[in-house]
Amino acid sequence: MTSIPPLRADQVPVWSCPPKIQAAAQKPESPSPTWQAVEPVNPDIITFRLLDMNIHGLPTESGMRKKMPAIEDLIEGDVATFQEVFHVRARHELHDVEGHPYVFMPNMHVKLFGSGLATVSEHPIVKTKFMPYGRAANWDFFVSKGVQLTQIQHPQLGVVDIYNTHLQASYRNSKQHARVRMRQLAQLVRFIQKHSMPGHTIILCGDFNMHPESPEYAYLTRALPGAVDILSQLHPPSGPVTFVGDPASHWYSGGGTPQAQRLDYVFVIPAEGLRLKLEDCTAQASMYPEGQALSDHLPLEIKMVFERK
Repeated sequence: MTSIPPLRADQVPVWSCPPKIQAAAQKPESPSPTWQAVEPVNPDIITFRLLDMNIHGLPTESGMRKKMPAIEDLIEGDVATFQEVFHVRARHELHDVEGHPYVFMPNMHVKLFGSGLATVSEHPIVKTKFMPYGRAANWDFFVSKGVQLTQIQHPQLGVVDIYNTHLQASYRNSKQHARVRMRQLAQLVRFIQKHSMPGHTIILCGDFNMHPESPEYAYLTRALPGAVDILSQLHPPSGPVTFVGDPASHWYSGGGTPQAQRLDYVFVIPAEGLRLKLEDCTAQASMYPEGQALSDHLPLEIKMVFERK
């Protein structure tokens, strides 16, 4: 057998580490992951978000093309309710709101301009009803003001009854119009009593055209025991201004500058077994994005927090 002579030191092959492996070897060790405690979800706490707005939708194209995309951007919660949705563009846009595929608009062709009411929902709609009010005065005679009921199926609250309404406006003969509103409110209360069950959470919202100190307000809060005026509760004593006015559009009032006032409301009656956690609720009449006047009414953004008893 032939013997292999030993290698001299200068003949030993030298292996060089590839650059990628060398860099990986020199890279400091990553710190061990730190585990953070995650707050457990409390199934007894339920949040519901609502947007309510009179979009000042007189049946003209003026401004509607620009303002509808901005109004759609405000729709982020569970449900959005609108009044004065008279223009065809507004109706079409609200049928195509991302994330809110369920829509109820009563017959828009009743009388000259229809009801102007619309409700869009993230959750399935299980029942709808509309009732036009029997009395109207002045320019309100040309629209079918009334109340719409939209029952939705919420994953935690169950059935929620959303009542969206628009009452008689005050023109020059304000005493006569107050009497019309009182009759409309009596119809509204009977409508709610007929269609809502104790196991349903009730949300009543819209443009009521009444002041918190008015006889109409006193009547409504007496007739609906347990109803919480969430704006007044969170912004005492009578809630924030919701109507800011638009003198250029108030052709029916003789061109006078309307006074900033509160005309819009959200009332909540929790279902049996629930209580409204007012300490965790939020409610505001939001300013317009980027100073753009979308309406003569401010949008109401409401976060309701319910707790199981």
